[in-house]
Amino acid sequence: MRLPLLIVFSGLLFVGCKNKNRIPNDILPREKMQAVLWDMIRADQFLTSYVLTGDSSKDKTAESIKFYQQVLSIHQVEKEEFQNSLSYYQSHPELLKDIMDSLSRPKKAVPTDITSPVPVDAVSPGEERLIQPDTAVNPLRKKKKAPATRL
Repeated sequence: MRLPLLIVFSGLLFVGCKNKNRIPNDILPREKMQAVLWDMIRADQFLTSYVLTGDSSKDKTAESIKFYQQVLSIHQVEKEEFQNSLSYYQSHPELLKDIMDSLSRPKKAVPTDITSPVPVDAVSPGEERLIQPDTAVNPLRKKKKAPATRL
């Protein structure tokens, strides 16, 4: 009696611990879906801001389809694959929330070091040395005038 109960319990434990966030193979991975959606949003913004403004003769639906197909071709994604992936993510709100939240977050700027320019004549060819920022020549700085002397 204990052995069948142990088998049933371990089976339930195995099924219960299944990774719910695992994405099937026929669905676009999270990063790729995020990139495609980002470009779709940008294409839509371009359409509404530049293409469709002031020109009532253009068919909004046809223009939108043309731009969306270009986005899908850039990412090498088929229309059906995108639609299946979108419906999958919509049926899994926790995954879709992660994607949408990452789209709304501003991208972090890459940190850069601010250095002062090195004058061309400060370092001769073949000589490698560091010039400290306070010793570098600032061409925009006005030279101090020498005090006038009386004769």
